[in-house]
Amino acid sequence: MRLPLLAVLLLLGGCTSAQPAQPPLVAAALERLVAEAAATQSTAIVVRQGGREAVRRWFDERPRLVGTQSVTKSVAALAVGRLLTIGALDSLDVPMHRFFPTWAHDGRSAITLRHVLTHSSGLGPPEVRYPSAVATALAAPLVAAPGTSFRYDGVTVQLVAEVVRQLAGKPLDRFVGDELFTPLGITRWHWRTDAVGLPDVSGGLALAAEDLATVGQLLLDGGTWQGKQLLSAAFLAELQRPSQAQPRYGLLWWLEPDGIRANGWQGQHLLVLPAKKLVVVRLREPRDLHSQEENERFGFHEALAPLARALVPARLDGTAGAFGAGRSPGR
Repeated sequence: MRLPLLAVLLLLGGCTSAQPAQPPLVAAALERLVAEAAATQSTAIVVRQGGREAVRRWFDERPRLVGTQSVTKSVAALAVGRLLTIGALDSLDVPMHRFFPTWAHDGRSAITLRHVLTHSSGLGPPEVRYPSAVATALAAPLVAAPGTSFRYDGVTVQLVAEVVRQLAGKPLDRFVGDELFTPLGITRWHWRTDAVGLPDVSGGLALAAEDLATVGQLLLDGGTWQGKQLLSAAFLAELQRPSQAQPRYGLLWWLEPDGIRANGWQGQHLLVLPAKKLVVVRLREPRDLHSQEENERFGFHEALAPLARALVPARLDGTAGAFGAGRSPGR
C-alpha cells in the first residue's frame, strides 16, 4: 500500500520536514531520491517545490556549513548580476583591460567579462603561481582567441573577485553578504580567502544546504525576494544564454534542457527546474577531498537530475526555463 507523502517523509527520519506543495510531489520518486542520496554518502539534501520545503535531510542529523566547491563560481556570477541590477556595471561585454590596464596592449585586450564568466577567455594554465590568486590569473598566457574555445578554468575566474572589488568598493565576499545573503536571510556562511586575503572564487564558499536552496529559490522566483528585485530579469536571461564556445554552459552555471545547475567537486549540486518549480540541493563532505575515485563513485553527478525530474509528472510542468513564472507565495 502506498503511504501518503507526509507519512513517507516522517518515516525517512533525520532532519526532515515537510509541507504540502502544489502540484504534489510523487511520493515514490521522493523516496528514490532520498535513498540514492543516502547511498552515495550525501551529507544533506533539500527539496523545495513551489517555494515550500518538501525535504530537508541531514543524514547525520548535524546541520552545518559545507564547502560548496565550484558552486562558489555560480554564486560569484550572481554578484556580477547584482552589479548589473544596481547599475554599477553597464555590460557583460566590458573589456577586462578596463580593470587590468596592462592587458590593453596585447591580445588580451579582446577579453571581456563575458569571456571570463563563460570560461572562454582564451587564457591557458598559468606559468607561475603567486600568493595572490588574482596575480596568478593575470600571469596566465593567451593560448586561443577569446570567445573561440571553452576551457573550464579555476584560475581565470579569480579575476571576478577583483572586478567586483573595483566596482562595488568592497571585497566580493562582503558584497555578496551585504547585497544577496543578508536580504535572503542567510546569516551563516564562510568564504575562504587566499594568502593575501582575497576571496577564493573557484571554490571557497561554505553554506548550509537549506541556505543554498534559498539561493536557488531566488532564481526560481525571477530574482525577486520579499518584493525586492535582487537580480534583474535581463541578467537572468543572460545567465541562461548558451555561450558560443560551449552551448551547455551559461554564466558560470551549467545549462540543463529545462533549467540550470551549479556543480561542485565531490558532488555539491544546486539544481533549479523552473517548469517543475523545483529547487534541489545535495551537499557531500568527502573523506578525501582530492580523491577522483570518491568524486566518481559518490558525486551524484548523473543521477540527480533524472531523479529530480521524476518528482513532478511532466504533464504538470509549467513553462520551461521561465524564471519567475508562477512566483512562489510571499516572495
